[in-house]
Amino acid sequence: MTPNPPTDNTGAVIPPKPKLPPSGQELYDALMGQIEPELISSELPNMGARYAAETPEDTAKRASRYGQAFLKYQQSYEGFSKMKNEEVKTYRKASYEVVEKQSDAEDDEDLTKLDTQFSK
Repeated sequence: MTPNPPTDNTGAVIPPKPKLPPSGQELYDALMGQIEPELISSELPNMGARYAAETPEDTAKRASRYGQAFLKYQQSYEGFSKMKNEEVKTYRKASYEVVEKQSDAEDDEDLTKLDTQFSK
């Protein structure tokens, strides 16, 4: 059974707040961890020791792989940003609708009071 979404006193559905994005480091690590785990922030300090004996050819291959990883990261980041922007846009629209319904209900109540006063 699906729970009913929260509503205000006018019956307008109160939209859920969009989740806040993680910190920059958490976001970077989450996206890059799916692409190239060696490039997450906790691994960066270990690179010097890990690749100290690497040949120039291997260094060039790794640099190319990392370059591709950063391109993929940029695409993932842009997708994440687009998704969050859409969530905020949807929330803003739904919030405006709630406020509009509340305002309409208050206006209706005021008009009813005026009608009652004039009809006396």
